[in-house]
Amino acid sequence: MSKVKFLFLVFFLVAGTCAALMPSPEIRWESTNLALGKIAQHQPITLNYHFENQGQAALLIQDAKGSCGCTQIEYPKTPLKAGEKGLIKATFNAASIGQFHKTITIRTNSPEQPSVTLSFQGEVVAQK
Repeated sequence: MSKVKFLFLVFFLVAGTCAALMPSPEIRWESTNLALGKIAQHQPITLNYHFENQGQAALLIQDAKGSCGCTQIEYPKTPLKAGEKGLIKATFNAASIGQFHKTITIRTNSPEQPSVTLSFQGEVVAQK
């Protein structure tokens, strides 16, 4: 019985080592948080989050969701090769006056960052 346990242990150690050595995507962001300051009410503003695939395998943005319906998200739907750059665009339409803090949750195939939270904040002021 102990030989079987030993063989299973060796198998899992070898399998884990092989998986760690396989090429994988790696996402790096220029910035994950944007401070907008004051913005006018009912004037949509588009935010750009730049990133790069610094890994050795194709990076796929699997999904991107805003924390509320006031933010529309655009993201690359095709895989980015190693070294390629990409862009997440978020268009925020501020309806309510006052301070705000919004988030965007990004899901990727990167084993190091399968989920990333982007954020932006500022203050909505009345139009003059």
